[in-house]
Amino acid sequence: MLEALLKFAEEKNIHIVSDEIFAGSIYGEKEFVSIAEVVGSENFDKNRVHIVYGLSKDLFLPGVRVGIIYSFNENVLAAARKLTRFSSVSAPTQRLLVSMLSDTRFIVEYIQTNKKRIRDMRDLFVAGLEELGIKCTDSRSSLYCWADMRNLIPTYGEKGELELWEKLLNVGKINLTPGSACHCIEPGWFRCCFTTLDKDDVRVVMERIRKVVGSRTSCG
Repeated sequence: MLEALLKFAEEKNIHIVSDEIFAGSIYGEKEFVSIAEVVGSENFDKNRVHIVYGLSKDLFLPGVRVGIIYSFNENVLAAARKLTRFSSVSAPTQRLLVSMLSDTRFIVEYIQTNKKRIRDMRDLFVAGLEELGIKCTDSRSSLYCWADMRNLIPTYGEKGELELWEKLLNVGKINLTPGSACHCIEPGWFRCCFTTLDKDDVRVVMERIRKVVGSRTSCG
């Protein structure tokens, strides 16, 4: 697929920005493959490939506000260097991150443990939704699941979706992300972040969803 994307970009004379912020959060059987590996192994134009990454997801460090641009294009890098003058990472933060990232053993063990915990929580959360008749798309990475609640919205459309969202928020005290906020064209899909929970929380969340939607879950 990555090779096909690179060929398409060359044919159309466009650039590729590859957002790989969940590279270390792949918990399925397949390993993550960076586009850098593909573009480096074949005779592709590297100048049109740009990779972005950050520490907020894989290492759960959103507060440090550290992002990375990895590009083969000198013009892009030159522009990025100028922009960093206005958003540079503080010296104490750099010192802390260098110390942490240099500990290879810790990083390897952390990523492995994190992947397992994400997978376990994902399986537990999705199983809970399925008991309510709510299906999720199959996923093998990231911190969220994509839940199909189309049968639970009062009216088909964005209005019905937002009505369900408001009820879950105000009555159930559960904040799910409605699909319309993620530019989903089909109403009734919700993004659920399960990595902020522990195992005991999942039972509470499912019970609150059950109380909000009531018998409608039997239609899932």
